Amino acid sequence: MGDGIAAVGRGQLRYLTNVEGTLTTGLYPFQAPLAEGWEVTSFEFLDPTHPVYALRPADPLQVTWGFCSP
Repeated sequence: MGDGIAAVGRGQLRYLTNVEGTLTTGLYPFQAPLAEGWEVTSFEFLDPTHPVYALRPADPLQVTWGFCSP
């Protein structure tokens, strides 16, 4: 990834969590400077028996957006 900033993403993320049978929600604002030259080279789901395996990305990978948080 490069040193420059390509764009700044801003918005809100809503998280839903099940805490001891109670559904809890939180709304969190974010601001994310997006680095230029950012590229995903691979993304793997290794366990075909895992419940989320069906949600794995397309092959070849099709990236529509992404972010990196140190």
